[in-house]
Amino acid sequence: MRELIRQHSKKLVLIVGMLAFVFIIAGCSANISLSIDPNPIRFDVDNLEQEVTVTLRTSGIGSVELDYIDVLILDNQDEEVYSDRIEINESSFVVPGVEVQEGFEIDICEDFIDGTGHDDIDDELCRELYEEQLQGREYKLRIMVQGSISPTAEADIIFD
Repeated sequence: MRELIRQHSKKLVLIVGMLAFVFIIAGCSANISLSIDPNPIRFDVDNLEQEVTVTLRTSGIGSVELDYIDVLILDNQDEEVYSDRIEINESSFVVPGVEVQEGFEIDICEDFIDGTGHDDIDDELCRELYEEQLQGREYKLRIMVQGSISPTAEADIIFD
């Protein structure tokens, strides 16, 4: 069996190399896509927490450099109300069909209202501040990857 594998290993390497070359020539270069779920992200006075999932999917074959990710929250005038940059500085070889999901929770009381100068916000005060400061407004969550490939995903944030 070893002899059979050894005899055909050069052919196998050649075939895999040719397939990779054909994929690249045919336009199957490496690609990354992003999505945000749910979209829109909805909050109301009785639902001040929401689980959000960001999904990264790969397609094609090739090398990709990822420099950083920008996470922005924009108001209805496209003005930034929040921004964060996450440094990555990584290079990786991409193969098709890989899916990575990262879930996180948005808690209105902790993430939006807690920074308004109020200490120790209880549920009642959080609801009052939600009604005063957020209810009826819409924002946009934008996640942008920067590097050799720069996908972007957006989701509306609606405060009912």
